[in-house]
This record gives sequence, C-alpha cells and structure tokens, in this order.
Amino acid sequence: MIDVGAVSAWPSPALPYLTRDKSEFPVSIEEGSWLPSIINISALFGNIPAPIIMNRIGRKYTLLVLGVLQLISWILVNLSHNYTILLAARLLAGVSIGGTFCMLPIYIGEISAKNIRGFFLSLDKIFMNGGAFVINTLGAFLPYETMNLIMIAVPIAAICMFPLMSETPYFYLMKDRDEEAINTLMILSAVKNPEMVMEDITRMKEAKQQFNPIRKKFSATVVHLSHQDMQQ
Repeated sequence: MIDVGAVSAWPSPALPYLTRDKSEFPVSIEEGSWLPSIINISALFGNIPAPIIMNRIGRKYTLLVLGVLQLISWILVNLSHNYTILLAARLLAGVSIGGTFCMLPIYIGEISAKNIRGFFLSLDKIFMNGGAFVINTLGAFLPYETMNLIMIAVPIAAICMFPLMSETPYFYLMKDRDEEAINTLMILSAVKNPEMVMEDITRMKEAKQQFNPIRKKFSATVVHLSHQDMQQ
C-alpha cells in the first residue's frame, strides 16, 4: 500500500520535471495529463481478474504477482527514455493498484482475528497516504532520477519478505486442505492446541458451504447466457 500511494502521487513531483525544457525527453501538457489518469483505466484490468486469480493460486501468491508487477513498473520508469515506455509503466502500475485494492482487504480479513481486523484494515489506508507523503518528500529534495531509483526499494522489500507471509486458512479450506488450514490458523493465533482454533475452522467451513451454491449458480448462469449468445 505504500507503493500504491507513491504510484498514485508520483505525477505530482514528476510532471514539473517532465514538462520542462531541460527534461531528458520533454513531455507536452496533453501527454502529461495522461500519466496520472491512465492508471485509473488500467486498474480495471487488475480489479476484474484478481478474484479469479486469488481463488486459483491463493491469496499469498496473488500478492507476490502484484509485487512483481509493481517492481517491473518502477524498473520501466527508471529505464524510460521516451514517453511510450513511461506510459506503459503507468499502465502496468494501474493494473497492480487495481489488484491490490481488490485483493489486500480480503487477505487481511482472512488472516486477522476479529478483534484486530478493523485496525489492520485501517492501516492499509494509512500506509497508502504515507506512500504519497514519501514520494512528494523525495521529489521535493532529490532529483527526478534519484526519486524513482529509491522507490524501487519498496516492492523489492515486499518481495524479500514474501517467505514470511502465510496463506490464509480460508483458501486452504476452499481447496479441501483442512490440515494445512488448521496448522496455519494455529500459527496466526499463536496457539499450540488444535482444539483452540476448531471453532473458527467450523465457522469458515460453514461460510464456504454457503458460498459454494451461489458460486455454482453464478457459473451456470454465465454458461447458459454464453450458450444463448452463441445460438443468436
């Protein structure tokens, strides 16, 4: 979320440099207007597939994919020597932002206990605002190239800490991997007795059973509509 905030606020310190005559590749005002707005368009391509991907490969590895996309985006920004590459970097950043907004609250909700869930869900907004503050501070005191280079450290740090992350118990239950779900929930709850987490496991199983009929009905409706379209 630090990176999301930084990417969203990046045009604020970057555009004054890019639109001046001394820029390595001067950007017109019209071209510059696309740099902050294009991420809102490409974010749709992160919003839509994120729920599908996270149910296929898991919440944990979906976050890894988003982190890699953020890293590639910053690398492109640092290597961009023309407007086209810079715009492509912003497009990729938008995909990552869209996926993060869709995915991260689900991940936080599934790994955190009820009594602290609201606190952690609030933290992601705080860190997003912190990222915007960081990028504007760097832009105020450092050259454009140095600012971009420093921001690469954010996704790199997230990827390096990836092995410390845990998959969510709910995802394991979705895949009928009950033992892994119990072990993971025991680690997250800091308990050693499986009986202490069985109440939560039962609740998750009930939620899964309630969700499955809805998902099957939705899938059947999509198939039926697709079949009708083909006939038409």
